[in-house]
Amino acid sequence: MSGRGLFIANKCEIMTKKLAITLAASMKIALIAGPLSAFGASIDVEVSAINAQRTKLLVKSDQLGDIADGEQLALNKNCSLKVVTRTANKAVLSSEACKSKTGLRKGRILSLTSEGSSESVSGSTSSSGLSAWSPFSTNAVNVQKGFTFGLVNGLLDGSDRDMGSMGIGLSVGYTKTSVKSLGFSTRAIFSQYSDRSSAMRADGNLTYGLTRQIFWLGGGNIQKLSSANDPGFGLQTGLGYQFLQNLAVDLSYVNLGGPMSRVSGVELAIQGLY
Repeated sequence: MSGRGLFIANKCEIMTKKLAITLAASMKIALIAGPLSAFGASIDVEVSAINAQRTKLLVKSDQLGDIADGEQLALNKNCSLKVVTRTANKAVLSSEACKSKTGLRKGRILSLTSEGSSESVSGSTSSSGLSAWSPFSTNAVNVQKGFTFGLVNGLLDGSDRDMGSMGIGLSVGYTKTSVKSLGFSTRAIFSQYSDRSSAMRADGNLTYGLTRQIFWLGGGNIQKLSSANDPGFGLQTGLGYQFLQNLAVDLSYVNLGGPMSRVSGVELAIQGLY
């Protein structure tokens, strides 16, 4: 095998080990956050508005049909929300029984469980309020909505100019992805390569939630290398897995354009949602 082939094989092995470590850590976090909710045991609502004191919330959802006025809905063991009034797809909730209102914010997706069974409440939510989701539910709710901050790493290979291996990059952006509906995401990424060159990249994607946990993304990007005068344009596509309400991992195939070469390969991103 040539020296170039050995280099690529070694990089593939390193990338595979990194991905395995990431997935193992993801599973550990998911287990800490709580077991999978029982199918149909919880409903997801989006906070449309909230007062300054965080005592009244206006939420919307297509899953409010079986909820009655006055019913108590558990977010976690420290927070219970009371249904003040509701319509077919909107409800006003009171958070006066909540000991902690930290997670109550406009735009947040809340997984709530009826307090009719104390076992179902403790079994489907965690003390932090982050619940693992059922991958088989396809209710029309947001998978992701909010600002994202993350880490990016990739196995990228240049055609004409060897840029070296990509180090850990930092990303910040905004996303809105819904189940069975088109959404969007955008990011700004700062990364550095082993040849000491750095790059600033901006990308934009269309997104589509296949389930509440799995989503597709695809779009274009523009990248500016520190060693080049002109930016380059490229494309990317991939799949994401939302294993916690506030944490997701994306695996994409990325093609980056440049004035001296085109760079392509597999890229892994871990993103937190706020």
